[in-house]
Amino acid sequence: MGDDSVKFVSINTATPDAPDSALFQSSGVYTADLMSGEGASIPDKTVGTMTGTAILINYIIGMGVFSLPYAFYVGGVSLASISLLMFSGLLIITAFWVLEIMSRAHGYNTAQRLSTHPKNILEYDKYDYTRFCYIFGRMPGKVLCQIAMALYVYGCLWGYAASFASTLSIILFNWFSDESCDVYDPNRSDVCTYTYYASVGLFALITLPICLLDLAKQAFLQLFLTAYRFTAFGTMMLTTIIALFVSGPLQVNGSSGSNSGIDYSFLGFKWSGFSVMFGSTAVALTMHYNLPNAIAPVRNKSRLRAIVLGAMCVALFFYMAVGVICSVFFNSYTEPLIVLNWTPTASHPGYTGHAGGWGAGDTLWWAYIVQIIIQFFPILNLINNFPLVSITLGSNFEEWAPVRWRKTKPRLVRWVCVLIAGIPPILLSLYESELDSILAFTGMFSFFLVFIIPCVFQVLSRWTLTKKYGKDSDKTMFSGYHSWTLWVIIIGVIGIGAWVFSLVDMFCEWFHACLGF
Repeated sequence: MGDDSVKFVSINTATPDAPDSALFQSSGVYTADLMSGEGASIPDKTVGTMTGTAILINYIIGMGVFSLPYAFYVGGVSLASISLLMFSGLLIITAFWVLEIMSRAHGYNTAQRLSTHPKNILEYDKYDYTRFCYIFGRMPGKVLCQIAMALYVYGCLWGYAASFASTLSIILFNWFSDESCDVYDPNRSDVCTYTYYASVGLFALITLPICLLDLAKQAFLQLFLTAYRFTAFGTMMLTTIIALFVSGPLQVNGSSGSNSGIDYSFLGFKWSGFSVMFGSTAVALTMHYNLPNAIAPVRNKSRLRAIVLGAMCVALFFYMAVGVICSVFFNSYTEPLIVLNWTPTASHPGYTGHAGGWGAGDTLWWAYIVQIIIQFFPILNLINNFPLVSITLGSNFEEWAPVRWRKTKPRLVRWVCVLIAGIPPILLSLYESELDSILAFTGMFSFFLVFIIPCVFQVLSRWTLTKKYGKDSDKTMFSGYHSWTLWVIIIGVIGIGAWVFSLVDMFCEWFHACLGF
């Protein structure tokens, strides 16, 4: 199965202009019914390799980046670093499997429709999780995928809304009030609470209209926000590294200097924090369910593996840098939302520009610029990510709509499904704003999307094609050494073991906190 010599040329076999075509249009791309097997026409707007990579990076770098330093601190820098590196390698392989499964779904449907041998390639039609789960797993597979995806994605969107509102509330209080607003403080003022609620409302007003736009029409926005991400990341890293070398880790009294009062046990392995660390690292690198939407407008499908690998490596580099450097410098004062460490609070002065950056004194004028760049990082980042993920979930919800509605009123069906995906998480953020709790919940379901579903359907899709069409009919344009069955077994065992350990740890913490055990 490791032979990668089989090459395919992508040929569009769709005939959308034919009067008996059963196509309907969704998100600017012609797609077919779950089992129709009909292809896709070229969308109005396509993207190249660079833009495709930028879109995928934007999908990956979402809520997880802001919680990673805290996860590194509570789980131990060594344990978190090893886990992040290990999960990155495994998730790259499972992402390649998703590309293979999508290709087999296309080849199987096309072969069924045209009574030919399957050509396992990708074109412009979308074989999302729901669709390929139904093709190879029928209704049980479809239901499994929908439940796992809905719960995970709702958790992500919930975190996006809560992070945006938390950050904006703190910024507004810093600019217009002498008081502080810590939304994670149960004793926060009523004004702080109302500001948080108003920020959630503003987030809804901004993001929900963007959710109704086609993804390909957001190409310029994706490139701009990718550039801003690199700028904000660079600013965070530069200021933290300078402060670390100039005055050492941040002290518990809010200043940097002597390291005598710092407990360095967080540099090792802290198994008690594994569930928080696992949830954050799993969420940080999860983009598999977004792959069908992200790659649909890419012109050169033969470069998709390179796009996935490049995007994952870029995200991993920044994640490791942010996680290690920020957790070491801020140590016990690492905030669950890391950008808050640049913001003045009751416990530390924030970034002032003195003594390497976090020293006592009035904030220097250029330090305000640094604060603004970093403080607006989650705001712009989440405004961008919320519509992307809502579109993905809405696209999967469309598969449950009656076929007649999807054919006659595709735009209306798409808008309704996207709003069903986007509105509930915004309402949930009004109830709960604790990012670490949201991530612990979300991480449990990300396991199914990045480990269970790719493993199960990698085997099912290969078995389905080889049973019907013979040996080597399961080969795709993305097949390689990573396609070996041995990898399925290894990754499945590792993934299940890590998830069970994390689940037990989370329940133990819950029983201890809630029941006193």
